[in-house]
Amino acid sequence: MVRRMAADSDIKTYRERLRLLVESGLLISVERDRDRLFRHILSSGKELSHCDAATMYLMTERQTLQFALRSKEDPLPAFEIPLCDAQTGAPNESHVSTYVALHNQPINIEDVYAEKRFDLKGTLRFDEESGYRTVSMLTLPMSTPESEVLGVLQFINAMDPVSGRIIAFGDEVIELLGALASFAAVALKNQQLIDNQKRLLDGMILAISGAIDAKSPYTGGHCARVPELAIMLAEEACHTSDGPLADFRFNGAEEWEEFRIGAWLHDCGK
Repeated sequence: MVRRMAADSDIKTYRERLRLLVESGLLISVERDRDRLFRHILSSGKELSHCDAATMYLMTERQTLQFALRSKEDPLPAFEIPLCDAQTGAPNESHVSTYVALHNQPINIEDVYAEKRFDLKGTLRFDEESGYRTVSMLTLPMSTPESEVLGVLQFINAMDPVSGRIIAFGDEVIELLGALASFAAVALKNQQLIDNQKRLLDGMILAISGAIDAKSPYTGGHCARVPELAIMLAEEACHTSDGPLADFRFNGAEEWEEFRIGAWLHDCGK
């Protein structure tokens, strides 16, 4: 009877985690704000694993891992972790995060202080300086279906939901967090594509405006000045609390972007 109750409880817990994973995946897939996306990913991972802390690293064009976000409000380290040695070009497999990024596979550590495979001096130093105690650590790649690693997720100190004691990350949790990391990678890739399209559009707009400005020495620079003045006027109008413009507002970054593009394109019809 006791065994059956425990099994039913495990099934209920897994179903709840699966439901949370689906909801998190849907939320991540529609989020367009980069900062909110990062926070959704970390908070969803923490809730799925019932862990105490989480960190996100992003891959840079310099082939390094850069700290992008921490669930706790600790300052983000300014340094980056290289994937390869600058002198020899050898892969940097001494750190957990770089090993995961290089090999595109998760690493689960039950006890950081007993770990001998990786260099964890940074974690131990953080514990010493902050008074925190890192025990269990799970590190996963954010990898696209094409096996492109865009970053790394790291979760710290899984906790038993009943007793609250720190435990190792279980296989079921690793599987669910792996799925979450895949959702996150696809969302990040989509954002990268959108950002590239925006940069291409901006480049075309600037080229067209520059060509229009270059046509006449009397109005040279007009297309560049109008957007600056338009944005200044719009900002002042948004800050106005009385008069005919008291209700004038732009709702969010997308409306500001539409206004900015319209200002740049105001002479293109000519």
